[in-house]
Amino acid sequence: MFYNQLTGGDSLKTFGERLRELRHENHITGDELGKKFNVTKTAISYWENGKSFSSIMSERHYTVLYNLIQ
Repeated sequence: MFYNQLTGGDSLKTFGERLRELRHENHITGDELGKKFNVTKTAISYWENGKSFSSIMSERHYTVLYNLIQ
């Protein structure tokens, strides 16, 4: 269920596309989201554009993402 919410139920959307969509829907800047993840706004931009992604996602990161979609 969480995966469907995170991907918007559309398996064709990438994680980055959905992250950007959720961030915009919730009026959160890349800098603000970066602070929640303890990364730079550049890292958020890279994630959204599929340039890189941390392979280590902590429970805290999933909680932040989950709260974005609620």
